[in-house]
Amino acid sequence: MKRHSAYIILLVAVLIVSSCSKKKQNSLHELQEKYLPKAEMALTKQDSVEVLSLTEHYLQLIKENNLDDAIGMLYYLRGDFLMELLKELADGHRMMLKRIKGIRYEIDHLTFINEKNSEVKYKVILFDRKKGDTRPNEIAGYVKPVRRDGKWFLTIANTMTESNNELRIKD
Repeated sequence: MKRHSAYIILLVAVLIVSSCSKKKQNSLHELQEKYLPKAEMALTKQDSVEVLSLTEHYLQLIKENNLDDAIGMLYYLRGDFLMELLKELADGHRMMLKRIKGIRYEIDHLTFINEKNSEVKYKVILFDRKKGDTRPNEIAGYVKPVRRDGKWFLTIANTMTESNNELRIKD
């Protein structure tokens, strides 16, 4: 029993001495450099303005029922290459836009993550609510901006494309 007590006292003493030693403490900056993720791309206010302007133009074309021009603004990523939409994807997107007619289209938010994975969420307002009306009147949509050679492009947010979670396109 005395032997166990001696070991415990010795262990406690070692722990106290080691914790009180003048071991170099990491500065806040060093800890941030070590543990915080590094920024993946440098952005400016101009990037936000350009992406929002591109998205507003896309939404305006939809509102004017100019669906071919709106769909013509969209791309998908294949590896590191931007590609025009495959006919199948363009037709599916056109069908969806024809079915969802709104009275207003508004940008909800813009999120920059990296050059391949950012998003703009927009709302399609289907009808104006009257006082006391609790029916849902909005549908959300997404486009995924991608920057290539300093220029922004819109890609569709669709699970069939690499623009969303790096999934592969079926040829």
